[in-house]
Amino acid sequence: MDQQLVEKARTLINANLISTTLSTVSKDYDVNIAVITILEMVDDDAIICARFGADKTYANLKETGKGVFLVLLTPDQHTKDGIRVYVELTEDQQEGEYYDRIRARLDQTSYSHFPLRNCLVFKITDILPVSMHKKTFPAQAGYKKGRPNRPGRRRPTSPMIYRYYYQTARGMKIAGD
Repeated sequence: MDQQLVEKARTLINANLISTTLSTVSKDYDVNIAVITILEMVDDDAIICARFGADKTYANLKETGKGVFLVLLTPDQHTKDGIRVYVELTEDQQEGEYYDRIRARLDQTSYSHFPLRNCLVFKITDILPVSMHKKTFPAQAGYKKGRPNRPGRRRPTSPMIYRYYYQTARGMKIAGD
């Protein structure tokens, strides 16, 4: 894995931001997303997290063992940053070194009154960035309403711009116009 992404993941995961989520799926493909705020990236390939709720997420992890942590940062309305960390559940502890470590971390938060049920230990399988593309509006991209794409001009690739191009080139009315 790219060491720069590993360090970015460590910084964001260990910050315990409220925007951290864990996405899971059951064997029947029922998707669940839970906000997970008490976690720690203990080394380059392991994350531990406290479980004091999130019953459906826990059930999905026990079934499939797979999940994705997402830490999303949105400093303004036009940019985003963050990290996606793909994981597999390796241990489900109710005592031990990691349990004690996450218990101490939980005790330092406003969630300290919740009973710690488990310390979940994950192996990191992949780390990917969250796209940092700026949001582009049709007018910013140089497309004018009602004008089809001329030969020799590159077609738009953004789904929003493509939809705008497709609808205006065919004379369709766009909501809000």
